[in-house]
Amino acid sequence: MHSMHSMHSVLHSEPSMIAVTRNLLAQGGARALFRGLSINYMKVVPSTAIGFTVYDALKSYLGLTSSL
Repeated sequence: MHSMHSMHSVLHSEPSMIAVTRNLLAQGGARALFRGLSINYMKVVPSTAIGFTVYDALKSYLGLTSSL
């Protein structure tokens, strides 16, 4: 049983991170590494701004001050 598992893992091993990166660069160039990043920023920036605003409002509402 153990040898079948070992054989399966050797025959069907997953590619390494370096192999995947090389393949990505070969197929799409350097731009492929940043694909979808601008869409992610469109999501993260407003979310972070809302989070900071709510945090500041609650801190003020509760009368908490920073000790910096």
